[in-house]
Amino acid sequence: MDRESKRALFWSAQLSGLALAWRSWLSLRFWGHEEEDWANLIHSARISEALQSGTAFGAEFSELIDLEHMPLFTWLCAGLTLLVGDPRSAALMVAGTMGALSVGLVTWIGWRWLSPLAGLTAGLLLCFQPESALYAATPLRESTYAALMLAGVALIGERRGVAGGLTLSLAFLCRFNIAFSLLPALAGLGLWQLRKRQASEDQRDAQAALTGAALVTITVLAWVLYYQQHSEGGDWRFWAGVMDRNAGNAVTDLFPMERLQAIALAVFGLWGWIVPGHFGWLTALLALFALTRFGKLPRQGYSQGFWLLAAGLSTFALLTITALVSAYPPSHNLYWKWLCPSVPYLALLAGHGNAELVARLKSHTPQGSAPLIVAIALVFATTAPSYVHHTRSQLSLSDEYAGNQVRLARWVEQHWPAGAAIVGSDGEIAQLYLTGRGQGTRSLDWLRAAPADDPAALGRWLISERVALLLWFHEEWTGAREVAGFLAEAKQMELVPGLIVERIGQLERSDGAGFTAFQVLGPDPQFRPGQPAPLLTGGGGQQ
Repeated sequence: MDRESKRALFWSAQLSGLALAWRSWLSLRFWGHEEEDWANLIHSARISEALQSGTAFGAEFSELIDLEHMPLFTWLCAGLTLLVGDPRSAALMVAGTMGALSVGLVTWIGWRWLSPLAGLTAGLLLCFQPESALYAATPLRESTYAALMLAGVALIGERRGVAGGLTLSLAFLCRFNIAFSLLPALAGLGLWQLRKRQASEDQRDAQAALTGAALVTITVLAWVLYYQQHSEGGDWRFWAGVMDRNAGNAVTDLFPMERLQAIALAVFGLWGWIVPGHFGWLTALLALFALTRFGKLPRQGYSQGFWLLAAGLSTFALLTITALVSAYPPSHNLYWKWLCPSVPYLALLAGHGNAELVARLKSHTPQGSAPLIVAIALVFATTAPSYVHHTRSQLSLSDEYAGNQVRLARWVEQHWPAGAAIVGSDGEIAQLYLTGRGQGTRSLDWLRAAPADDPAALGRWLISERVALLLWFHEEWTGAREVAGFLAEAKQMELVPGLIVERIGQLERSDGAGFTAFQVLGPDPQFRPGQPAPLLTGGGGQQ
């Protein structure tokens, strides 16, 4: 290994260590982005149990595959669960390690393909960028996908087509974005380089790209066949379920012109507000500036830089198409997660733009390293407030919605008599948390279990089911309002003699979501909590 490679490896390892420490600290304070965080734990726990019992590869193997969101992340978590014993700890270890690896890979790619300053700038940006850090501190697949994607990109750029293709295939099995972004970029780049036939290097680049594209294509086709055999209805479109849920839901009731306006708002809001706001306005401008400077790369790094640019632009294109198809308002939090695969490329572009700007300043000023120091300080001084704001905001939102539900569920687990139950809604955080635990406290669903529109019948049912807590969710789809609308304004209500439903907290969010927590005090004096309920944080707070 040459001296420059050793330096690149040293700084990549340093920034990876810093990223791992930051993500580990965040994991102690972040309650997850959404329901998927907790649903992943249930799935990985099921796989782990099947692996432990030796039935994972039996006749019910297809039932352990996450057909909707791709299987690799939960299988990695399940395998590690066998060693550490706890699905959440295992998932956090996988996500955090992969997040740290992504930072190291970005630093290496930037240093070796662009410049040392580009690599260091990109690594530092990715280390602290809110979504990249937070979603590697919770059981989400984003960081694992990013690490495998970047490793595949690096291997293809180093003309290791087989290893790169296999790594990108693993990335596809983690998140199917590869099929619609890097696969077309690989095939297009390989064919373009094959047509050039100017030098042996071009032929080796083309061979690596086309080999990688062929291996990813084989993996995609194999997944299509598997999905067709095991999906409901035998559909071969493995992306259909996710797309159907997010395609046009925000504009279905609008007139054609209003739809066009909503779509335009989504796309322009993504690139004009979300990306600069979450990535940094100055760094976004540096990334834009870098797009004009890729033609100036030295010959020895030109093919790698061009491949990096193709990978980044294809990823940006998929993000744009996602916004166009979904047409959600720019404030929708799904854009934050959809943004994650693009952030490494934005960081590399910003790093390259910063290095090019410093080079220009140094060529016009005789002050030695002063322009370098000023440029770096300016980048991070203008970016840090945005990163701090969005990190704090998402920590607060997570604590408010997911954290409160988990703390209430734990309160029932720890301080109510055995056999207690919580009434909530399937798919909400508390239900997913308790299902993942698989022990003690039960979770009951408003729509499936509770008697509807009858206070007395509900009271008798609460006694028979030993219900300790009602989570009355405000959104219509949860069923709480439909089944027990009479609880909407109640602070305390006697449903039947001797049974009181008492409001202990209420959370109202600006997006209309939220819940009211009711403690159930029945006629059995032994069926009482051993400790008062935890205070709800954020929203409406304690009532």
